[in-house]
Amino acid sequence: MLVRALAALRGAQFLLGLAVLPLRGLPERHTGIIVGGYALAAVFAAVMFTLGIRRRTLSPRWIAADVVLAVLYAVVVSRSYPPADAASIGNWVIPPLCGVVVTAAI
Repeated sequence: MLVRALAALRGAQFLLGLAVLPLRGLPERHTGIIVGGYALAAVFAAVMFTLGIRRRTLSPRWIAADVVLAVLYAVVVSRSYPPADAASIGNWVIPPLCGVVVTAAI
């Protein structure tokens, strides 16, 4: 049940990013990095939680990989935004990053 709840949390966070990205507009120069990072993060989370739900647990290796990738997204994608927007809700990294922290803490 806990793995399903964490999966739902992460899914909601990605849906928020999917809703906000088109509304805010993307920096023209780095659109590929931002959208590519979003797609990679969403696919990784989907695979991790699908396996976690099937196995009824998330292994420490998957959680560690999730944390490492989240740090990479936070650095690379956030640097693609102008400084004023890097910490705003327009940056899709912020909500899933919170979900990674919650998953790792639990």
